[in-house]
Amino acid sequence: MAGLAAAAVWTVQESFRSGLFSWASGAPRWSAPSCVEGVSEPLKSEVLAFAKDRLAVLPSSEARAAWRKSFPYLKKAEVPSWRRLFSASPCWRLSLRDALGRLARSRKGAWFLSREGEPFEAPDSLYAGQSLPVIDAPESAPADLAALAAFLPRLAAGDVRPRTLSRLAGDKGWRLEMVDGLSVLWGDLNYFAEKQKRLAQVRADLRKRGESPETIDLRFIGAGRVYVKGLAARSGEERRELGRS
Repeated sequence: MAGLAAAAVWTVQESFRSGLFSWASGAPRWSAPSCVEGVSEPLKSEVLAFAKDRLAVLPSSEARAAWRKSFPYLKKAEVPSWRRLFSASPCWRLSLRDALGRLARSRKGAWFLSREGEPFEAPDSLYAGQSLPVIDAPESAPADLAALAAFLPRLAAGDVRPRTLSRLAGDKGWRLEMVDGLSVLWGDLNYFAEKQKRLAQVRADLRKRGESPETIDLRFIGAGRVYVKGLAARSGEERRELGRS
């Protein structure tokens, strides 16, 4: 009996892990859904129509490809295990991919950077409520996007939330434009902890003095230097060095 019970539990667990797209002998495991959860209209109706018109008739490999092409912004589409067992027409639970930023691209439509470092297209309205930075990287290599995807959450964890990120001329790294108009020349995505620490120190120091800079340059942090340009008060210098680390 214990063996049978263990086998039954394993079957349910494996059924759950197999996800929405599991077929046996080229046929869908279940019929088209009766409802969709986790997203709002008009996406609900689009998914329901797609499932009824295409997923129910396509072979497994073609169904997967068609789903990815039609809904590249959906991360998961799953059916709770209890509904799989007891419902002939289950309700699908959908979730959107996590977007870290909006990619400024020459292609039509809205493009976003996923947490996995992949660009994907999505209706702009799906992420309208999120304060996503605009990433000016029209044709960045996959390795660059993957590095950005690792970089942005670390910035946010340190409460650094740029409005835009753009490439510096000559492939010299990145410029961060903050919501208050401050420009941060971050440079390459190295020395992260040191740059984040010095940026916070410099901004706090300038706030205490009542000074407002145009630019903070972190590109020479490896040599122990941080440069400030365009101070609006107390300093007539166009450019000055703020100590060494």
